[in-house]
Amino acid sequence: MIKAKGRLLLYYLKQLLPPATMLLLLMVSGPGLWFFLAIPLLASIYSAIGGCLFVLLNARKIRKERKSNALLLRPALTIFFGAIVMITAVTSYNEAKFQAREIAQTIHEICNRKGKCPETLPYQSLGMRESDNEDKLRSNVGTMKTYPIFYSKDGESFELFLYRVGGTGHTYRGGPDEDLVVR
Repeated sequence: MIKAKGRLLLYYLKQLLPPATMLLLLMVSGPGLWFFLAIPLLASIYSAIGGCLFVLLNARKIRKERKSNALLLRPALTIFFGAIVMITAVTSYNEAKFQAREIAQTIHEICNRKGKCPETLPYQSLGMRESDNEDKLRSNVGTMKTYPIFYSKDGESFELFLYRVGGTGHTYRGGPDEDLVVR
C-alpha cells in the first residue's frame, strides 16, 4: 500500500514539476520577462494542441478509464502556469506605463510652469541614478516587475523612454507650450 502511494506521489510530481518551472520566469526583471515570454507561450500552445489531440484520439478510453484523465494534468498545468506568467508580464508593464506617464505629466507641468524643461529628472528622492550620458537619467518604474526609464533633454523639449525589450517601449515627449505626445 505504501509503495503504491509512493508511486502515485512520484507520478503527480512528474506531472506538476515540469510546468511549474515556468514560474521561475517570474524571478527575472520586467524586460527579461518579456524576452523569455516565448517559452510559456509556445509551451502553452503545444500543450493545448497535444491535449486536444489526446482527447480526440482517445475519447472512448477517457470515458472508461480514470487514469487517462490524469494524463491531461500536465498539459492543463502548463497552460495554467503559462497564463500566470503572461498575465504577470502584461499587468506589470501596464503598471509601469501608468507610472511613467505620471512622471512624464509631472515633468511636462514643470516645463510649462518654468518655461524650460529640467536638466535632470525631478525625482531624486525616488533613487534615480544618472546613466553614462550627462543629460540622461535612468531609473526603474513598476512594483511587480521593474522596467527602466530613460530621460533626456534636447533643446527645449524632453523625452522619457520606458523600455520593454529589444529597443521597444513607450516614448513620452513634451516641452513648454507643446502637448505631451506618447509614442
